[in-house]
Amino acid sequence: MRRTLLALFAATLLTLGVGTVMAQASGQSQKNTTKPLELTDDITPPKLVEVAMPTYTENAKKKKIEGTVVVSIVVDAKGDVTDAKVVKSLDPELDQSALVAVKMWRYKPATKEDQPVAVRMNVNLDFNLPPS
Repeated sequence: MRRTLLALFAATLLTLGVGTVMAQASGQSQKNTTKPLELTDDITPPKLVEVAMPTYTENAKKKKIEGTVVVSIVVDAKGDVTDAKVVKSLDPELDQSALVAVKMWRYKPATKEDQPVAVRMNVNLDFNLPPS
């Protein structure tokens, strides 16, 4: 009888604990799913304050690939790049290099009504070989 009560008590605690964790997780996901805003006239755009340059891969140099990779990024309300996706590809290796670089960039966040906001925007990363 005592073991049955202990097992029932443990099962109840486990169920309550899982319910609490699930409630906390769902609350956190709701907070973190705020859709970033598109830049409009009433939003002051973010200002780039720290930049990392993408590396020009040896393979791309050998192939003499030049051009621009366009990356869609989200700059969150803290100024961090939280999401980056290639929207115009140049070369798979250079695309990857561009993604690695932009994820290290830091911004002064965009603002709307003097409050920091997350925004989605496109950035261009140019790959040009030095003159021979």
